[in-house]
Amino acid sequence: MHTLTPTLLEEMTEFLCDHELAAVRLTAQLRLFPEATWTQPFALEFRHTGSLLVDGHAVDAEVAQSWCAYVLAELRRDPKGMSRALERIPLPSPTLDKAEARTLHQTLGRLGIKNHDSFASDHLKRTIESLTEVTRREARLLERRAELAWGL
Repeated sequence: MHTLTPTLLEEMTEFLCDHELAAVRLTAQLRLFPEATWTQPFALEFRHTGSLLVDGHAVDAEVAQSWCAYVLAELRRDPKGMSRALERIPLPSPTLDKAEARTLHQTLGRLGIKNHDSFASDHLKRTIESLTEVTRREARLLERRAELAWGL
């Protein structure tokens, strides 16, 4: 049994963001019972939004955490083998859409950052005129730097 912690979902989401993926899909065989002599095929899809689908159906957070623990453990155990088994679904756009940029503005504001575009420009070492020019990976970096600036 896997330990269920919110950090598993965060770690899987971070993996997707770091690789600029919208989702990963794993198709595998699952032995439903230890004593079973047959396996059941399943498709597992984890999305960068933190949601998990098993055979196309959404599952609750507890089940999602269990699957994240499994996939992350397999990635650590056999990164090359597991990476080959994962179908990588790229993000539709490498930069933030308006809704994501608005969320980043809200996050930076909540963390006490006044001029968000200037903050982004300083930390990304290029001119940012709108947070829609920031990639998802860079957005996570900006959030981390803002948290560090305020000692969170």
